[in-house]
Amino acid sequence: NIVVKELNKELILLNNIKSKLGCTMEELALSYCINQKLIDNVIVGVDSVSQLNANLKAIQFKLPSKFKTDIDNINVKNLKLLNPTLWN
Repeated sequence: NIVVKELNKELILLNNIKSKLGCTMEELALSYCINQKLIDNVIVGVDSVSQLNANLKAIQFKLPSKFKTDIDNINVKNLKLLNPTLWN
């Protein structure tokens, strides 16, 4: 996948943070979104009961502020890669 290839460095950084925290990527992603000052609510979609359960578990995870700062410092050069509607 070209998007994954272009974001490889950033994905490695996120995976390293995930490993240090001992959490899942879902926990990391949802906790990061929930802890944004300018985000009031986070809406998730699910395809299965197991995915719903994983999301419910993920919202319980608390992201330490040091790691939030580490994520904030990840610099994606091509911001279009962050919007899946532009991947075609």
